[in-house]
Amino acid sequence: CACPAEVEDDGTCGQGLMLARYTRPDDPSRSTTRCHNPPQYDIFRTPPRFVFSLCWLWQCLGSNFTGPDSSRIKPYTIALPNVTAFHNMERM
Repeated sequence: CACPAEVEDDGTCGQGLMLARYTRPDDPSRSTTRCHNPPQYDIFRTPPRFVFSLCWLWQCLGSNFTGPDSSRIKPYTIALPNVTAFHNMERM
């Protein structure tokens, strides 16, 4: 898996990508922002919901997300601010 794309210098993501903010719940000052594909609307789940797939190596998030053992990542949350686009909304 590849690491998520970096945010552009102007604070935006490239075309077709959206901002995703990663934060450690135990220390909100430890956060980072990356760019991801927008979520998809999964009509096959009950109830239907928006989902997105994330796959990468732990080191993609940097040392702020590891504990004393660098091979183990700390829990984190992902927020998707200003979600305005989805890949497959035409299915609805």
